[in-house]
Amino acid sequence: MDRDMKMKSIVTSVSTIFNGNQKAYIYILVSKKWEAVYVGQTNDALGTLGRLSSHMQPNGAFRKNFENKIGIGLEKANDVMLLSFVLPSKSEFINAGSSYREAVEYLVQKELQIIRGNLDPSFKVISNVRYIDLASKSIVKKCARKIVNKFKEKYEYL
Repeated sequence: MDRDMKMKSIVTSVSTIFNGNQKAYIYILVSKKWEAVYVGQTNDALGTLGRLSSHMQPNGAFRKNFENKIGIGLEKANDVMLLSFVLPSKSEFINAGSSYREAVEYLVQKELQIIRGNLDPSFKVISNVRYIDLASKSIVKKCARKIVNKFKEKYEYL
């Protein structure tokens, strides 16, 4: 075996996150090492996998926010994990308009900002959201609550 040639293997679970056909998602990008969390929403035809590809581009929102707010190049963050949460298959969530998805995204981000100090390690929320009036709708609140609860369950094991 050539001692100069080390081969690293990376296993990535794709599951069905590439499926954006009549689906919409809230997703959370997490780096525990750099204590960063980014919340987003999509109904991309390639699901959260397609949206993730956009975020990794030189001008991608996640890349820019990570590098500006954390202060290191994204390539140094070798622990970034993607959590994908499928929204209900109702037209309000899966249609081209993003208001319902943005309302859930807003509530998820705000709740994560509140609970972050109770999680280990704590984290900085590096995504940006804007308030959407639909955030007061019960279906939006219910979706956001479920996502935050699932996130809390998964976070310690990432």
